[in-house]
Amino acid sequence: MNFYLQKNIKFNKKEYTIILVLVLCLPMYLYNTFLDFYIDDAALYALLSKNMLQSGDFFSLIHNHKDWLDKPHFPFWITIFFYKIMGVKSFSYMLPITLAIFTSFLYTYKFANKYYDKKTALLSVFILATSQYVFLASTEGRIEPYIMLSIIAAVYHFDKGFFEKKTIHLVLMTIFVAIAIMTKGVFIVIAIFGAIFGHFFFEKYSIKNLLNWRWVFIFSLIILFILPEIIALYIQYDRNSSENFFEEKTVSALKWFLWDSQFSRLINSGIITRANGNPFFFLHTLIWAFFPWAIVLYFTFFIKIKQIVHKKVTTEMYTFFGGFLMLIIFSISKFQLPHYISIVFPFFSILIAGNLGVSFSKAQQVIINYSQIIFIFFGIFLILFLSIISKNGFQIAAFSIIVFVLNCLYLFKKKLSNSLKLIFLSGSTAILVNFYFSLTIFPKIIEYKGGINAAKYLNKTSKPKLVATIGKVPNLFDFYSDSNTIKYKKIDENIVINADFVLTHLADSISKSIVLKDYEVVKIFPHYDSENIDLYFLNPTKRNKHLSEFILYKRK
Repeated sequence: MNFYLQKNIKFNKKEYTIILVLVLCLPMYLYNTFLDFYIDDAALYALLSKNMLQSGDFFSLIHNHKDWLDKPHFPFWITIFFYKIMGVKSFSYMLPITLAIFTSFLYTYKFANKYYDKKTALLSVFILATSQYVFLASTEGRIEPYIMLSIIAAVYHFDKGFFEKKTIHLVLMTIFVAIAIMTKGVFIVIAIFGAIFGHFFFEKYSIKNLLNWRWVFIFSLIILFILPEIIALYIQYDRNSSENFFEEKTVSALKWFLWDSQFSRLINSGIITRANGNPFFFLHTLIWAFFPWAIVLYFTFFIKIKQIVHKKVTTEMYTFFGGFLMLIIFSISKFQLPHYISIVFPFFSILIAGNLGVSFSKAQQVIINYSQIIFIFFGIFLILFLSIISKNGFQIAAFSIIVFVLNCLYLFKKKLSNSLKLIFLSGSTAILVNFYFSLTIFPKIIEYKGGINAAKYLNKTSKPKLVATIGKVPNLFDFYSDSNTIKYKKIDENIVINADFVLTHLADSISKSIVLKDYEVVKIFPHYDSENIDLYFLNPTKRNKHLSEFILYKRK
């Protein structure tokens, strides 16, 4: 298959059904790029890129006028590129993330089509595009989509380059590996090379493949392509001396990048440690993060493990070893956040699509079918429940139900297996759920982000050169504000504030402070502090009890 999708592909009726649902799905991803931030991590990363662009120093990551060492540079460099084209705004930050998601779909298709067939490839993309956290990733603005793309693309290009002896694909493979490293750290190569060597091991390739000169070529290029990151860290930090970043602990930035940022977290021996982790965290997290496909995935793991034990011939093992290995590693780690596992969702999607209808026993298929029915009804119930409790989005909920009914009528007229019909309905339901979330839930959360509202108010009314913030004022304010900001974590009576405006999140203690004796309250902004969806917040009759306030002061 050529690097781009073939133009002469002919689709049958089953494949047209998949394509139809995908076509309905993709505009939602584009719509999400226009949403304001509601996750402060996204605002932080966008702000760091903004600071880098305004300073003209593309090696240094600066936050609150201090050196910032937590993530490598690639996400910030790509954001700056889009800032230069379209200006500094949330859309410019979100667009490359959405493009990374779309490109992940493309590589998922290409990989599955190479090892399976066209229908399996389309079904893989369908499963990936309708999984819950991939939808959320297009609204949250975290960096995982860059890693997700890099992993599936690197494995695809390795396979093409190594076994078909095409050097250009090996070069592309090393570029994507370098992007993954410069986005998350060296740790991420475990997913890529775990998939590759797992496939090698199971397929019993000759030792000559492991001693091939191409490995020297691959690792040499990876080192070459990550040099921009090494140089940036050296210039900002290690050129002079090690710096204090984490509670006054001395850190080498290069050591942090190569080891402490990820590997030491895994074994809980580094600068940042946590007391405990839950080995079952990601198993139950996948129920919602990989909704509505988690149960099918668990059965697929079971089937694949049986195939390994009984040494049965399989089409490929990249996807199993790459996906399952990372699930195990994340599960034993002390650092566990739901979005971590999304980086191997393309592997999970191909695994499921490649085994549907061919590997499951009759009893297993019955359980899978009933689980999908439960997921479908839960999705529809969730739309109705949220519209009732929030007293919001009734028209959108009604539209979603009508579309669901029409979709049922359309599918059950088609000559498809019941299992395939349920797969399509599951994905369609996931689209409708996220359609409702994108048009009602997320805008409501954003409406009560006091930092955004305060920034937009000042931009429109006063446009001050400097604003002081006191207390827990999120990065949302700094990013959306056109003013320079100076931050104070807590009030100190010896502080002399030179700003004409002060924004604070410490209402009672600040209003009585002598520090603000020359200031008066201009406006109060209700603020929803959480990044999660809370039913009490959604309920308008109980919302005020779960809101805090940002208070904007102006010099008298």
